[in-house]
Amino acid sequence: MKSKQPLRTRQLAAIHGCKRTLQLDDATYRDLLERVGGVRSAADLSPAGRARVLEEFRRLGAGAAGLMRNAVPAVTTAPNVQAGNEALIGKVGALLADSGRSWNYAHGMARRMFGRQRLEWLRHDELHRLVMALQIDANRRRKRALEAATP
Repeated sequence: MKSKQPLRTRQLAAIHGCKRTLQLDDATYRDLLERVGGVRSAADLSPAGRARVLEEFRRLGAGAAGLMRNAVPAVTTAPNVQAGNEALIGKVGALLADSGRSWNYAHGMARRMFGRQRLEWLRHDELHRLVMALQIDANRRRKRALEAATP
């Protein structure tokens, strides 16, 4: 269920929640904002800057608390996606979100598997094979988690 708050508000709330989760003091928090987003206040962040700061918080481990669940927009397809590939791109987005990986991971897979620089440039059959590879990885991670949880 999508929140009724604007995306900017959700992202700023997630940024401040991550600050609390990581227990950052004000100076450290502002240094992080300046290093990642180029500003000293979250209110001054551009949309791309907010995304970079949230990604940095994910990298630091604050995303696991579920604070960012509503802070990222729903998966949307780029205008240059071939007709018929929208559903597969959405599946890639869901698998990436489930594994906590960024879109750059999928672009890297496209490069390694098919020699294409961007995920959107894959043919339908190539995109299908990439989805299968991500699903196999998800199944392996799920199996390892179950084995680790079993005494």
